[in-house]
Amino acid sequence: MRNFFIIKPVLKLLYMLGILRGIHAVNIVDAIMLRKVLGIPIWWIPNGVDCIKFELGVKREVFQVLFVGALTYDKGVDVVIEVAKKLRAMTNDVEVIIASVGGPLENLVINASKQGIVKYLGFVPDKELRKLYAESHVVLLPSRSDTFPLVQLEAQASGTSVIATDIPAFRQTVIDGVTGFLVKPYTPEAFVEAIMRVRDMWINHRDRYMEMVVNARRNAEQYCWERIVDVLLRKLLNA
Repeated sequence: MRNFFIIKPVLKLLYMLGILRGIHAVNIVDAIMLRKVLGIPIWWIPNGVDCIKFELGVKREVFQVLFVGALTYDKGVDVVIEVAKKLRAMTNDVEVIIASVGGPLENLVINASKQGIVKYLGFVPDKELRKLYAESHVVLLPSRSDTFPLVQLEAQASGTSVIATDIPAFRQTVIDGVTGFLVKPYTPEAFVEAIMRVRDMWINHRDRYMEMVVNARRNAEQYCWERIVDVLLRKLLNA
C-alpha cells in the first residue's frame, strides 16, 4: 500500500490523460483502501476457478490435510510443520501433505518429511494436484499475509473445506462453519483445533461433513471463470 502513495501522482496523471481507466483489485479490502488513497476507479473483481477441471472426488479413508503453496514465511508453511507435529502427537490417523514448487523454507519441509512429520511431494502436475484436492479432507492455509490465493477456490471446487487464517484474503470465500473455518488467534494450537473439528465430522458426523463438501462446491461455483471474465469484460467495455 505504501508504494501506491509513492506513485499516486503518476497514476492520477495517467487517469486524467485517459491512459489509465482504473485498477483491478482481487481483494475487496484492498479495493476499498485503494479507492480512499488514489481517488480513481478501482474495480473489485476476485480471482476465479475452473469449475470443470476441479471437481468432486472420493475422499481417502485416512484423514488427509493438504497444504498447497510456496514454502515461505508469509504462506505459513512453518506453522504447517508445527501443526503436523501436534497432530502426530495426538493421533496416528491424520496425514499432512505438502505440495509446492519450493521456496526459502524448503529445507525445513524436507527435514520434516525425513522425520515422517509431513509428506512432501514437491511440484505436482495439474492432473495429480486435482486428485489431491478432491481426495483430501481439508486444505490448510495458515498465511500470515495474502491477497486472494487461488488455492482456496480450487479446494472448494473440489469439495474440500478450507481452514485458513482469519484475514481479508480468506474472508471473501471461506464461510466460517459452512465451507470451512477461519482461525483466530494465529497459533498452531488453534489450527489443530479446527482440523480436529473437521476430523470429528468425518468420523462421527459424516452427514455434517458431506454438507460442508456440498457447501464448498456451491460456494466455488460463484467464482467460476466464466462469471468472473464476464464481469471483467463488462467493466472494461464500460470504463
